[in-house]
Amino acid sequence: MDDIRSCLYLVDELLTAYVAIHDDVFKRSIRRLIPIPGLFKPLNHAAHVAELGLISEELVEVQNSLERLKPTNKAVLKEIDVFMQYTGALHDAVLALERICKQLSFKANGGAYSMQEYNADLATYHRLEDRYCSIGVRMNDAISVL
Repeated sequence: MDDIRSCLYLVDELLTAYVAIHDDVFKRSIRRLIPIPGLFKPLNHAAHVAELGLISEELVEVQNSLERLKPTNKAVLKEIDVFMQYTGALHDAVLALERICKQLSFKANGGAYSMQEYNADLATYHRLEDRYCSIGVRMNDAISVL
């Protein structure tokens, strides 16, 4: 049981780090709308890509740990399944945000990333974000069993 709890705590920490990056990328700021020299602070998309890569790796490790667990209680087994679904959905959202950040970093360094591509990537990201959030509601309801 302690392994499940430690996985829950780790995923919560990873979610917090991921949300901080999400907020940094998508927050509205007057400094970003009106780039005044000396006050404008550009986003470091490359740093976000690196951090999202680490988050992704740790989520995969959590999924592997959960797969190795062999609980005998059917209720706990069901809840682990929901937790694995959540972890997988969160991982997919992290990868989608990582892709957006990679492309924005590429564009910031002179590469091409069209608005059409960005909008398509953003729509995919929002779908994946909605998916992990909806599974998260089910998971939060099930945590009492664990």
